[in-house]
Amino acid sequence: MQNSEAMAFSAALLAAAGELTQRIHDGVVARGFEGLRPAHGFAFSRLAPGGATVTDLAAHLGSPSRRRASSSTRWCARGTSSGGRTPVTPGPASSC
Repeated sequence: MQNSEAMAFSAALLAAAGELTQRIHDGVVARGFEGLRPAHGFAFSRLAPGGATVTDLAAHLGSPSRRRASSSTRWCARGTSSGGRTPVTPGPASSC
């Protein structure tokens, strides 16, 4: 594969990924989940395998330790997190 072919393939692949992301997002909004952005998929990818605490999620998203505490408080206040761990995730539960 020549460099120009590789670039064309990369561009087509990125366009397809962007279209897929947008279609998923449109479906999420159509189901009544407003205020979400396509980037929230990074959070959902961490939650889907077996759940996570707010702190686990903040770490997955690359949030520094100090920021994790404020994220936890904000997410709990919004009602987007219960603060507890799922039964399959070991460790102490956090509280909202």
